[in-house]
Amino acid sequence: MWEPLTPGELQAVYASVDVQWWVAGGVALDLFVGRETRAHSDIDTAVLRRDVQGLAPLRATWDVCTVRDGGLTPWDGGELSDEHHQFWVRRPGAEAWAFEILLEMTDAADWVYRRDARIRTPVASIGRQTDGSIPYLAPEIFLLYKSFATDAKRYAARNTTDFGVALPLLDATERGWLRAALTVIDDKHPWIPRL
Repeated sequence: MWEPLTPGELQAVYASVDVQWWVAGGVALDLFVGRETRAHSDIDTAVLRRDVQGLAPLRATWDVCTVRDGGLTPWDGGELSDEHHQFWVRRPGAEAWAFEILLEMTDAADWVYRRDARIRTPVASIGRQTDGSIPYLAPEIFLLYKSFATDAKRYAARNTTDFGVALPLLDATERGWLRAALTVIDDKHPWIPRL
């Protein structure tokens, strides 16, 4: 069960920790487009894996759990093994989850796509910001994640719709980067001709 925070509420939460962060997923699409494109049952954020220790202070006011293979484990604030790449966060005692934290891989100054390390770009280029200073993942980054749903039956149609909403707003650089990234993974991906 989810009772997701708003991007503005997340901005206040992240003001209490010293990490770089971005709104991710479907809400990042909304921030890019400048309007709500569809209802969202949850809200995702992204943080660099190398900054995970900076999230430890959240534990003072939030329940923070690691997610792995469908199971949730309270995070003790320590280092995480490589198979852990996300947290679910909720208010203490609450049943509903408030937001998710996705851990982004890096290699020196580069962001590295967790599903294929051949795809990378400078960390400095993975984010954008709204006029209200809310950070969100760049469209080519969140669309890359959406292009390969882990449960195709559940997410494929929605992610293709999200791609269609974002596509007219992508500039030539964003289109080119996403086309090149998709080609690395699957040169027959159905989005490539549309880019």
